[in-house]
Parts: sequence; C-alpha cells; structure tokens
Amino acid sequence: VPVIERLFGVPQDGAGQYVPSDADDTTSKTYTPREEDYLEPPRMVWSHVLRGFRPEIKNGWRPLEADIGDALGMLELDYKKVITTTVTPYQQIDVVDVISPLHGSIRSYERSVRPEISTYESAHPELYRPNRMVFLDGIIQSTSRGDEAYHEALVHPAMFAHPDPKRVAIIGGGEG
Repeated sequence: VPVIERLFGVPQDGAGQYVPSDADDTTSKTYTPREEDYLEPPRMVWSHVLRGFRPEIKNGWRPLEADIGDALGMLELDYKKVITTTVTPYQQIDVVDVISPLHGSIRSYERSVRPEISTYESAHPELYRPNRMVFLDGIIQSTSRGDEAYHEALVHPAMFAHPDPKRVAIIGGGEG
C-alpha cells in the first residue's frame, strides 16, 4: 500500500501542510494555522492488504481464511494500517490499527494528531486513537478497545466469591 500511495497518489502543491487561504497571511510572521488551511495529502483506501501477498504458513494455513482476513477484508472500515508483521520460528504476529465509522472517523483522528490547531480532538488525542488489533497466526488475540467487559466477566465473580482476596493468580489471561 505505501508503494501504491507513493506511485499513484497525486498530491496538490503544499499537501500535508498549512497553506493560508489569504495571500496576506503568507507574509505575516504571526500566522496561526487554521484547520481550513490544511491541504490533506492523498489517502489510499484499501479493501484488503493481504490479497495475494501472503504465502501459506503452516500445514496449508491461509491468512485470508482466519480472523485477520475477516477483520481486514471489511470494506466498511475507514482506516487500516499494518503497524508491523513479524514471523518467529513459532508464530506470525500482525499488529494493525483500524478505524471503524461506528466508533470514529479518519477526520477526527487526523485532527487529533495535529496539535498546532486548537480543536477538541487535538486537546484529547487519546479519545481518537485507532483500535489496535494484535493477531497471532491470523487469530485475533487482543484489541485496544472492547475487551474490558470480557475480562471483567471472568475476574469479578471469583473476586466477589472470596471474602478477603489478598493474592490472585490469573492463569491463561493472555494479556496480563
């Protein structure tokens, strides 16, 4: 995807920068960037990063038939970025950031990473981060959002059942 963006994304002059709409503002030394002056760089929207680029890994396992294929194949996700893919002697680890239009927007995320503009998003970037997903051998292991209810449902009954818990061992919790 980065190669396609570099080769086929045709940016405007000044894309990714703040270009004052008023010619007088360019000569002023006190120019304050405004959101409407930002020229967005071209953005690649893709349906699936894995299509045709991954070999079978173990005993005929195909990533497109695992959770990672389902998650990244969804066309309704506005933003998908592979953070890293690592293959160890034991497993393949994929870390991916996604933004679903049900829980955010690319525009809000982009505002949150531009602190030079005073917006609610830039003041509270932690609220607009993409959902980070971790896959081991294509099977989803963790997400940055949405696992709290699952974990609490496993831990709280045992904690409430004991009259005075002092030391607790959670075995097989996976995420610590």
